[in-house]
Amino acid sequence: MKKILSTICVIAALTGVAWGEQLLTNGDFATGDLKPWKLYTKKGLSEAPGTVADGVLTVAIDAGTPQMHERQLIQPVAIASGTKYLLSFDMKTASAGGEEIVLVITRTIDFEKGHYGLYRKFSPAMQWETKEFYFTTKEVDPADPPALKFNIGFLADDVAFRNLSLKATAKQ
Repeated sequence: MKKILSTICVIAALTGVAWGEQLLTNGDFATGDLKPWKLYTKKGLSEAPGTVADGVLTVAIDAGTPQMHERQLIQPVAIASGTKYLLSFDMKTASAGGEEIVLVITRTIDFEKGHYGLYRKFSPAMQWETKEFYFTTKEVDPADPPALKFNIGFLADDVAFRNLSLKATAKQ
């Protein structure tokens, strides 16, 4: 067991991965604002303003968009190729509706080349739920850096997030 643990530590040191280190900035919204998160809405569609209070980001949505990627919550992330990560967060919506959210870590420049290892669809609930997703990254292109994106375009009502966390993990 000690040999396995020391091997994992050596691999982590060689790859520059700090196990358990928080990779998202302001995932707890403790600063009282959205930075460095960005809310994106495609030009020509109604904006969805975000407000932060008591560690919760609430995105005020008055209508869904034609495509789910036309409204997003985004943060660039520094992830390493071939590394296992755990993304966790709490979220809820203001009304039940079964709309899907797509969670993805994707390229910021050439989307046609695909994602970096995380692509999940799920439907949010009206009460706080903790979501956890384990994934292993694909080859990361330094010229096309990754970003975490919540594609929330299909939601037609407010959505709230708290306790967002992304960490490298050895857990399977």
